Amino acid sequence: MDKDAAFAAGLRAKAGATIKPSPEAAASLKAARARDATARRVEAEQIASLFRANRLGVLLEPVVGGGLAWYLWRVTNSDLAALWLLAVWAIASLRGLLVYRYQQAMPPPSEARHWGHPYTIGATAAGLAWGAGIITLWPGGSLLDQLLLSLLIAAVAAFQSGMMASLLSTSYLYLGSVVLVMFGSLAWRHAGIHLLILGMVVLYCVILLLINRHMNRLLVDALRLRFELSAAGEAAEAASRAKSEFIANMSHELRTPLNAVIGFSEMMMGEMFGPLGSPRYLDYSADIYRSGRHLLEVINDILDLSKVESGKMELTEERIDLLVAIEAALRLIEQGAEKAGVTLIWEPPPNPVHVVVDERAIRQALLNLLSNAVKFTPVGGEVGITLARDTEGGLIIEVRDTGIGMAPEDIPRAMEPFVRVEGVMTRHYEGTGLGLPLVKSLITLHGGSFDLESAPGVGTTAIVRLPPRRVSSGALTTPPPAPVSTPLPPQVENLPKSA
Repeated sequence: MDKDAAFAAGLRAKAGATIKPSPEAAASLKAARARDATARRVEAEQIASLFRANRLGVLLEPVVGGGLAWYLWRVTNSDLAALWLLAVWAIASLRGLLVYRYQQAMPPPSEARHWGHPYTIGATAAGLAWGAGIITLWPGGSLLDQLLLSLLIAAVAAFQSGMMASLLSTSYLYLGSVVLVMFGSLAWRHAGIHLLILGMVVLYCVILLLINRHMNRLLVDALRLRFELSAAGEAAEAASRAKSEFIANMSHELRTPLNAVIGFSEMMMGEMFGPLGSPRYLDYSADIYRSGRHLLEVINDILDLSKVESGKMELTEERIDLLVAIEAALRLIEQGAEKAGVTLIWEPPPNPVHVVVDERAIRQALLNLLSNAVKFTPVGGEVGITLARDTEGGLIIEVRDTGIGMAPEDIPRAMEPFVRVEGVMTRHYEGTGLGLPLVKSLITLHGGSFDLESAPGVGTTAIVRLPPRRVSSGALTTPPPAPVSTPLPPQVENLPKSA
């Protein structure tokens, strides 16, 4: 029997361990927990607002109470005024001590409710004390004095309850305490004028309650919206950070096998260990090599973009000649431009242009811009690059093309990762939509800016601005020569040229 019971218990434990909530139930539970967390934060902020708002009220109560007690003593010549003032001062002192301790403790949201209850009790006691102020006029106060006193107490109640509107229960109890004592003291007289005063006070308090309720609803709605937006922003930021970290950490896992594929396909193309046999194998090897290189470039772009977004990309800054970087990028796209029938225009200035940048990042940005311009420029078009200084001393790099262009309203979408601006003229162009976002991220990382100017059928101008601190003094200070065709440096002597 013991073995059977143990076996059954093991089955139940195993069954319980394998039961998992459905995705809908898990999402509902997560949403409920989020609502509970938001409700706790809202309540904690309400209590914090209550303590902040009532610091002034706690300080003014003894002063106003002292002036009112002096007036009562002159009218009634009774010791009840002194006793009433002592009660007001004692309650105000205890409430002030509670406010001071709260400011020193600054409790977390989980403990805020423990501070709200004592304050509500103190506010109720204060309401009873202020409502009892009219009792001190019983021995000798005239009807006019009672009316004036009722109005003064109602004014104090209005001020204090308004300060307590952030926590509606406290405001209700305070006003209810004031009205309860005044109701008892005035109704006990059974005089018509007293009942009229009582009716005015009750109506006044009802109006105050409605106003306080509306103020509380506005405050709660604003707090809930603020915390929900904050939670949504934090969740989105955490998700984006997790995505970027995941992609960045996949660098080794993606690149290592891909580099092996590229290396082996290159060995097969060169037939390093003997002929492959059929010429088709050479074609297949070339296809594998080109596809692998293309995939590696896409992966590198994704990894670079994710590193920038996750804040893990650090610049290796050095002083370089920007002309050398531009000519290196031109050499890389020269063959593709010749095949596409696109003319490259580059008139280098006579003097070096030294900048303090991350050379690899700047070369990547220049290559992305130039290859993008060549890709979207039809046969017979032109792609040019120019340099200039702005009025503040920064450097402006412009890459212009006479390609298909895009509508101005599509430019913001073109700056978003993985977004391609689709159109009749762009459907046959390949791409992942990472080139421009990566350029923007790399230039922003340097403290610069990146903008596009484009029009359909006219072309596109990509404008990169580097801040003055990135540019060495004296760069481009000499006016450029007249725009005539000049031979390019030996590294790019085979590039097509036009003025």
